[in-house]
Amino acid sequence: MILKETEKSKRENRLFILALLLFTVILVYRYFSRHMTEFNTTIYAFKYSYGFISRALLGSIWALLDRVIPMEMMAYEPIYWFNIIATFFYIVFFFLFYRRCLNSTKDKNLHNVRYLIIFLTIFAFPIFLCYPNFGRIDIFLFMITLAMLMLLIKEKSEWLIIPFCIVAECLHHGFVFMNINIVLVLLLYKALMKEKKREQKKYFILFIVTFLLVSVFFLYFEFFSHAEGKNIYEEVVNTAMRISDTGDHYSKELVNHEILGEGVFMDEWEYHVANYIDTPIFLCFFFPYIFIAIHFFGHLLRGKTKKEKVAYSLVMLGAATVVPEMILKVDYGRYVYAVFFYYIAIVLCLIAMGDQVIAGQLEETKQAVKAKLPCAIILLVYPMIFMPLYDIIISSVDDQIRIWFFGGRQFTIY
Repeated sequence: MILKETEKSKRENRLFILALLLFTVILVYRYFSRHMTEFNTTIYAFKYSYGFISRALLGSIWALLDRVIPMEMMAYEPIYWFNIIATFFYIVFFFLFYRRCLNSTKDKNLHNVRYLIIFLTIFAFPIFLCYPNFGRIDIFLFMITLAMLMLLIKEKSEWLIIPFCIVAECLHHGFVFMNINIVLVLLLYKALMKEKKREQKKYFILFIVTFLLVSVFFLYFEFFSHAEGKNIYEEVVNTAMRISDTGDHYSKELVNHEILGEGVFMDEWEYHVANYIDTPIFLCFFFPYIFIAIHFFGHLLRGKTKKEKVAYSLVMLGAATVVPEMILKVDYGRYVYAVFFYYIAIVLCLIAMGDQVIAGQLEETKQAVKAKLPCAIILLVYPMIFMPLYDIIISSVDDQIRIWFFGGRQFTIY
């Protein structure tokens, strides 16, 4: 009987993946912008020939390709096509992650896991297809994060987390706030919940090494990598302009911050004001999900042992690493996505790891929602109204409402 159920689940998983592929094609057709902004091309002008500067790994690889490939690579068109390929692999990595979660989940939990996968897809794919975020370096950070999550689920070659984190920090040191949270929380979760002392020790050590490593890289890139900034500034600007779409502009804020080490908070003040208005509007629209999260974690922490409460409290609070970014920076669309990714992906991972407490609480919360909202399936498709999430502003809906009631400039690119 168990074998039949397993074979049935495998067949259902294959059909689900095929349906998800079709949904993905629709999302690509609907949201793909076919254009890169100067912010997303400027980063290709940073390279290690200027010193060990921040965000320079991708530009260094690109400069190397420019030398070895018998065609002009330092131009907009090759960069544009490269990012089409990169976006394709970003989607592939998600499907690999989904397959790993489905294959590692018990049959009775598969229905809820499929719902979570659809929900995550709604946020994950449109954001890097839209105009402001197409070609964003975040796609590489999320691919690395997904690779690490698959290692943690499978519990094989987990030491690769260390070199993966080094690569991610060299791509963008904001990885320390946006992405590493889910990996660090899962490492601590494993260290707390494993029964064997040897495994507990292994995960504690891996957590400490990973945490110290990303912290050191972040501090260096943020405060000590700008010594040659003034000497290389003009060359970086010239290269950045040359590889932009029109050949005559670049991201001044990005170059000033990463090359000169200048703070750009006041330069971006107009964006901050828009964020401070947009965010409460967005939270009002997404209050049902906040309520669901409160129910889920509130009930999850009840009646647990001290060790379980610590582990699940870490899961609940892990997304707080995004808060410093929201205080100092302006890309609230990306930050909201990072929060949604954290909570949906970590629940997927924990269920795939065999945590029946999380799986049971998810089912209980789902039933509580269905009892209050007969057509609960609407909560799965409702976020589509707000897609895609952008960069400076969160979505076109809250951006438009801000303009109607408070005025100001429109930052949405349709």
